[in-house]
Amino acid sequence: DPSAIWRETPAELPQKKTGWIFLAAGGIVFTLLSMVESRSLRMGPLVMGVTLLASAAIYFAARRFLPLLARSRLLTASFSARHGLANLMRPGLRPYASILALGLAAFLLGVIAIYQHSLVRELDLSGSLRRAPSFFVIDIQDDQKEPFVSFLSAHNVSDYRLSPMVKARYRGIEGGEIKPVNSSTREEEENRQMQNREQNLSFRDELGEDETLIKGKWMRPESSELEVSLEEWFAKRLNAKMGQTLLFDVLGVPIRAKVTSIRKVAWNSFLPNFFILMTPSGLENAPKNWVSAMVAGPGLDRAQLQMDLIETFPNLTLFDVEAGVAKIIQMIARITWAIRFIALFALLAGTAALIGMALCGSRARRADTVLLKVLGANQGLLLKTIVVEFGSLGLISAFLGLALSVLIGWPLLVLVLDVEVVIPWIELPLLLLLLTALCAITGLLSCGAGTKAKPWEALRYNV
Repeated sequence: DPSAIWRETPAELPQKKTGWIFLAAGGIVFTLLSMVESRSLRMGPLVMGVTLLASAAIYFAARRFLPLLARSRLLTASFSARHGLANLMRPGLRPYASILALGLAAFLLGVIAIYQHSLVRELDLSGSLRRAPSFFVIDIQDDQKEPFVSFLSAHNVSDYRLSPMVKARYRGIEGGEIKPVNSSTREEEENRQMQNREQNLSFRDELGEDETLIKGKWMRPESSELEVSLEEWFAKRLNAKMGQTLLFDVLGVPIRAKVTSIRKVAWNSFLPNFFILMTPSGLENAPKNWVSAMVAGPGLDRAQLQMDLIETFPNLTLFDVEAGVAKIIQMIARITWAIRFIALFALLAGTAALIGMALCGSRARRADTVLLKVLGANQGLLLKTIVVEFGSLGLISAFLGLALSVLIGWPLLVLVLDVEVVIPWIELPLLLLLLTALCAITGLLSCGAGTKAKPWEALRYNV
């Protein structure tokens, strides 16, 4: 457009179809890279799909909402607010890149906050898991079971669970052929490990308090054939269905068991749980050892209990559950800080885009400053205008990103991680305020010097 030569700001560039082609090609390339790096045909595309979905939602919402906000008359009583909002649609201004970068940073920070709070709540031993065990003991031999129970009784430990464990090898599904599983992807490697590793079988008369039957019926003790109950995730790894017969090898003895139920297990209970539960009659005579989870009462000396247990049963291995959970929470905190560091780069990119946007329009802003000063505006009013303009960009970006973190992060945690979602209602508003303040301060530092321009300076530089 030849008329653009005589303008103070360049005209808007038309959107090219080639731009969308490059964006699509970039999305495909990054999706393939994520698949290679994660070694997963599911997680790689999932991460990139969520990122692209969030990016598209932020961009198109900003394109729709920003003109409406610039033309709004909700704050007509304040000239600085009205003028600052109107500046959002200044000719030549292209705020969408900064909104996209800042919005993605807010989205990532919001998802991390929800993820961390949800996992910490899942591992909270003082909240919903009030009966979580204090200690976990393994390698209790069959002939040590009764002495171990007597030991707990002598130390006033009445809240405990003992579970038998039988070592076995999985030999596949009856009528089917065990095909070698490749390990080129993470999912295939997990399937291979589940099939080839030594399996821990157990038996129980009734369903545990931390288990829920989602398919089939609980095993019948009087049944003439052996029945097996599988944990839902493990059943998917074995590709086992209801009614199929699974083959196991216990020290050379073949065992056939029919799948009659699928269970959902609350692993965060830290109670002894197993992927495979079998009819008690099938394993009662098999060589086995026992595992135990026990709850230490409020008046119990935990250190003395550990020392006495080790002295009485030197072969046992004891785990302090509370200390282990504390280390897990500490590890989660370190991981989230590492991901926050990645979000910092997106935040810096958005801030850099804001600074570039401000510097590109510096001449036009200086001309506006001179005109407003001639009309009677003071420097304080001009600074308020900048705060409203850049603060609005930060507010829009943060709101869109954090809102998407709740809308998208919620189903991700439920479907992928299977944890109860906890929304940090205090941290998310704080992030909103911090990102808004950051953008306002960036605008003041980038454009504040221009508010000191004098009319004679503007005339000297032909502004």
